[in-house]
Amino acid sequence: MKKYFWLLFFLLVSSTGLSQTITGVTSTKENGSYKQGEVIPINVNFNVDVDVTGIPTLTLETGTNDAVLNYVSGSGTSSLLFN
Repeated sequence: MKKYFWLLFFLLVSSTGLSQTITGVTSTKENGSYKQGEVIPINVNFNVDVDVTGIPTLTLETGTNDAVLNYVSGSGTSSLLFN
């Protein structure tokens, strides 16, 4: 799972522009195997507060069928939560 977080981190850094920087990507879930439909919370942390517009999603490379995480909360803060 760690390699997917680093891929996600790289993709987010590449697409956020110059005004904010991603300082980390974390999860409260332990590394390991997960069952289909299991919720994996992912926090994307920035160096400044960010405002969310639209409906952002994150796509994780998970093999044949990629996982799409939905934005949950965090607009106006420096940490966005996706499930």
